[in-house]
Amino acid sequence: MSFSQNTWDGDISKFIRIEVNYSALQSISLCKDGLICKSIDLNNNTSYLEFYKLENLNKESLIKLESFLMNNSIFYKDTIIYDSAKSISSYDFNFFIIKDYKSFRVIWRGSNNQILHNCLILLNNLIPEQKRKLFSITHE
Repeated sequence: MSFSQNTWDGDISKFIRIEVNYSALQSISLCKDGLICKSIDLNNNTSYLEFYKLENLNKESLIKLESFLMNNSIFYKDTIIYDSAKSISSYDFNFFIIKDYKSFRVIWRGSNNQILHNCLILLNNLIPEQKRKLFSITHE
């Protein structure tokens, strides 16, 4: 995965907030305070919720994600990306981004999109390894 010319320098005033929801079962939210992960296991009727402080997250992974968000314009306009043949049988991935006091929403349904797929990988990499299986959001 390569990045464009801009790299996030750690300046919190340039921080980009992102939240990704997959149906109502999973969500990952990165904000200036840290990472919030939610997962619901319908088989066991159990809900899991964890918070990880920003300063405890892997710095390299955080810089990669923030730089990635800075360099992909798909995150700076309200967008719906879908494959009409698959959209009936699949759940939506909802990306909610806040940058410079502006919010944007990207809805991804049933299609292949490498940028959004890579974003999920980078976001999942922020989750501590021992909890990654529980909280990761994946696109098959």
